[in-house]
Amino acid sequence: MLRNLKLSGKLWGLTILLLLATLLVAGNSIWSIRDILSANKDYAGAADSNIFMLEKEVDHLKWVKKVQDLFLENQATLDVQLDPTKCGLGKFLGGEEGKKLAQSDPKLAGLLEAIKEPHNHVHESGKHIKDVWQQIHPGLSRVLAERLDDHRRWAADVSNALLANQEINVQMDPGKCGFGEWLAGDECKKLVAEWPEFGAVIQKVKDHHEKLHESAAKINAAATEEEKKRIYAQVTIPELASVAGLFQEADKFEDARNEAQKEAKRIFEDQTIPTLMATQGKMKALADELQEMKKTSEEEMSSTGHRSEISSIIFTAAAFIIGIFLSFFVIRSITRPINRTIAGLNEGADQVASA
Repeated sequence: MLRNLKLSGKLWGLTILLLLATLLVAGNSIWSIRDILSANKDYAGAADSNIFMLEKEVDHLKWVKKVQDLFLENQATLDVQLDPTKCGLGKFLGGEEGKKLAQSDPKLAGLLEAIKEPHNHVHESGKHIKDVWQQIHPGLSRVLAERLDDHRRWAADVSNALLANQEINVQMDPGKCGFGEWLAGDECKKLVAEWPEFGAVIQKVKDHHEKLHESAAKINAAATEEEKKRIYAQVTIPELASVAGLFQEADKFEDARNEAQKEAKRIFEDQTIPTLMATQGKMKALADELQEMKKTSEEEMSSTGHRSEISSIIFTAAAFIIGIFLSFFVIRSITRPINRTIAGLNEGADQVASA
């Protein structure tokens, strides 16, 4: 068959066969590289998602640390992200990246969905804590108790002076006793400014406190012992009782704040911590699955690379061998007629020369 082909046809045939062999080797390489790139993409995606999950877990540990600081530092209010859709994890779960990850594998979709409920509860517990929380005022109860004791001793001194029929020698200026100085100080002004309920009680206390101190001056100014005793019984004692009652009312406000903090701590222990642990458990399950996918992708890359190496060697060797045989037959089919023609021409030339 090759004997009947023209020289150009034989050369074109050889060229086409060699090109086909080259395309076969190139196609095998491209296919293998594509498989490796696909596996590498899965590997990189799993690795990135795994790192992201770790970062979000750290973010929520920082979130919990801020809640703990609220208790430890007696802060005015809780300053954390309370919307579960606006934290890093929430944006991921509801965003395009989360949707793409869910679409890539049904198992991943289930694991991502399982994270949402406990994660929402974590942030909801933070909102409950913020709503319940009230800042306490360390030392306030002690200050009020001490100042009340001061005035009880003050009233006792007045009573003793009356019984001994002596002139009353107590502090009569309400602004110069311990409570009066505390009322005029920065601590009380700050409490009144930040705490309206407390400010209202303090305003009532001031009036009765002034009348209490004024009663001592009135007793000294009274003309008779009976008048002095009447002022003590009808003014001093009632005003002291009013001051004591208002002190106790202010102290109850602080007690209520202490109870509010206890409730906030209960929410933290009963809701925040358990739901955070549940969220972490779901995130760990997702991270483990991503790690498994990463491992599988790594194995696929290694396997694909090994197969590519072997197939490239086989196809290259086959193309090399086929090329040698084809070249041999084509060259032979070309050179044999040429050699016969040259031999015939030489024979004719020899006959002409001998004639």
